[in-house]
Amino acid sequence: MSAEDLAKRFAPILFLHPMEKFVPVDAKRFLENANLWLDTGAQPDSKAQWGVAGAAAGTRSPTVAAGGLSGVKTEPGKVIDDATLLGTLGTEVFLELGGWKDASETSEPKVTATSTNLYVDRKSIEDMYTKPGVLKDSKFRYHVELIEGAQFTRQLGMIAAPDMTMLKLPDHPALLLFYFFFPAHQQSVSSSICNDIKAKEAACHAGDWQCMAILLQGDPNGDARNYKPMFVGTTGFVAFPQGTTSTRLGYGFDAEDGYPAMGVARWRPATGPSASLPALEGSSDHAHLFVALGTHSLYTAPGTYDVLPYNDGPEWCGTFDNSTVMPEGWGQPDNTGDLFKGMGAFLAKVMGGFLAGGPLGEIAGVVAAAAEGYYPKPEGIGVVGTGDTPDPDQVPTAGAGMTIRPRGVNVAGVPSMLQDWNVQRNETIGQRHYDYVVNRDTQRFWPNFDGELGYQGRWGQRVTSDFLPRRAGPKFPNYFKMFMMGLAAGDKDHLFDKL
Repeated sequence: MSAEDLAKRFAPILFLHPMEKFVPVDAKRFLENANLWLDTGAQPDSKAQWGVAGAAAGTRSPTVAAGGLSGVKTEPGKVIDDATLLGTLGTEVFLELGGWKDASETSEPKVTATSTNLYVDRKSIEDMYTKPGVLKDSKFRYHVELIEGAQFTRQLGMIAAPDMTMLKLPDHPALLLFYFFFPAHQQSVSSSICNDIKAKEAACHAGDWQCMAILLQGDPNGDARNYKPMFVGTTGFVAFPQGTTSTRLGYGFDAEDGYPAMGVARWRPATGPSASLPALEGSSDHAHLFVALGTHSLYTAPGTYDVLPYNDGPEWCGTFDNSTVMPEGWGQPDNTGDLFKGMGAFLAKVMGGFLAGGPLGEIAGVVAAAAEGYYPKPEGIGVVGTGDTPDPDQVPTAGAGMTIRPRGVNVAGVPSMLQDWNVQRNETIGQRHYDYVVNRDTQRFWPNFDGELGYQGRWGQRVTSDFLPRRAGPKFPNYFKMFMMGLAAGDKDHLFDKL
């Protein structure tokens, strides 16, 4: 069966938020226009270990400059998975597009002796995709991959735990995966309380992969019309619509750091929280997907979703990734904080509120301090502001912003801001070729499932002072494994039985 044939049948319709700045783009064009940096890995968030030393003291240059990379061996440039780029054991590589910025949001396009390289310069990335240039016409793309037959069996066998032989699968199982690459990701914490740059940039990074996966009951004769959708998976974070229960049931997690996750549900069950979801356009199989503002998490229904995006922290309005990296003096051994810091933060909130708005502002300052955890306990010991609350995902209604659709598909009730998916087979630009159908053998920017061949690096730049890391670009996740783990989790807990 051809992935192209199934993509024509199942390609989704994406609804974007009216304030969204980034759309899905061609990943190959991104890497060809990015710098590649080798990172020695001993302290990955130290700029002194990135790339190669420049002529001037403290300056660093990329290992391969923009325009010098290739995603296919037969095309100009250094192929992205060339072993000579990987260095020794313990090193990693990362792509950098748009440079960095400092705490005042001043652009830092290079690594110099005085640059801070604290955050990704998302405005620069945005400009590269909106202003005339080589990247503007690479927007509104997805990549699609079909895993079935012997390849499905082989990939399933590579999952060590849980025991996948106990999983109930449809006959001739096939997993159809739509990959969406956004050039940047924006995620803040506690924006209603915390308003400084650290909170705003707490989990913002370049490069953002998302995926919709459909588990199909295949057809031994290979007729795309006879493939039957059974389950659907969408990526994002563990999420709950405010005031209700989750429409995602089983979760599988990325092996990199546990997040993001892929939530799995039955395809359009008759009952339950995901009843009749995903919605389809008319009599077609084109699912409606709603894209959360900034985070690009994919949902099958609009709304406001509380999310659980972090295993730990961040804390103090994004000042620290978690309590383990607080400098001495910020916390007692019991992690409750010390009197000076707790009282200082509390008083700073109160006095800041008073100066801003008099007595009413002072009251607001007390409320803000208490809500954030900056208040003195009765015994006089301040509480460290642990566990910053992430901003909820804001998921638009259909037609509120741009709608991306398969070419020729009319979207009911959405008369404007329509954009066709700009995908085609074997597009040629100069000496380079582009194809939305994934081929991991020839397209070397996809990591092979063996974890050795293909590009295993990050799809966004490293930044300094990033312990976990939260603000570095992600590696491409193993979405097949994430989906199957989510399916197994839901099956084990009988979440799909009565739907």
